[in-house]
Amino acid sequence: MTSGRCAVLDQQITVLIPTSPIPRHPATDLIEECVAAIRHYLPDARIVIMADGVRPQIENRRAQYEEYKKVLGDKITAFALGRETEIWFAHEYSQQAIMTRTVLETVKTPLIMFVEHDAMLRKDPPINWQASADLILSGQANVVRLYNWP
Repeated sequence: MTSGRCAVLDQQITVLIPTSPIPRHPATDLIEECVAAIRHYLPDARIVIMADGVRPQIENRRAQYEEYKKVLGDKITAFALGRETEIWFAHEYSQQAIMTRTVLETVKTPLIMFVEHDAMLRKDPPINWQASADLILSGQANVVRLYNWP
């Protein structure tokens, strides 16, 4: 399959989305758009949103970020931004690498997609999901990076 939905790979891919405090919180539009773009291609893949803690330098954003996490959790529950969507909360500021390492312990799929909360998958040009998966599963590559800018 070269474009469109790729339900065949849904059971082989876990999508990890890190999120952390940004000035626009408590708005959830960016991450909602990110998840919707993923769901366009992978309607049933497991998505884990990894919510980092607040680093000391931006403690002033804590209230907005806490509201953002609550609103996002409510939206996932109420509207199920997709099947198999969950939020993992860091107890303290840990950065993406530590969050990812911790969450990887729960991943059972052979493939992982890592997508920033403010990076949307594009529909054009279409993504050749099967070729990317085959390349990694064959052992010929460890990573396939999707370039997101024109």
